[in-house]
Amino acid sequence: MKSLNRSDPNATVPYTPIDCGFHDRLEDYAVRRVPVDVVLEKVAVSGLITDVFARDGADWMVLQTATGTETIRLDRIRSVNGIPLPPDPTCRIR
Repeated sequence: MKSLNRSDPNATVPYTPIDCGFHDRLEDYAVRRVPVDVVLEKVAVSGLITDVFARDGADWMVLQTATGTETIRLDRIRSVNGIPLPPDPTCRIR
């Protein structure tokens, strides 16, 4: 499994929690096996979300694409299925 963030020079940037509603949407897509088009900072990928999880203080998703499996840090997402990641999270866990 490869991570789109391993080649990202900003991979050491601290994680910024994403909007809870957007996180819930990603989990819903995973459960219902909805095909997704994901736009990141410099690349777009398509596939099925197979997992959404937390590790090392960040939230991640696993995307099964036509060419393999990608692990994507959620704060690197710009949009999913044309829905932009809200710029200011509406929830924070303290």
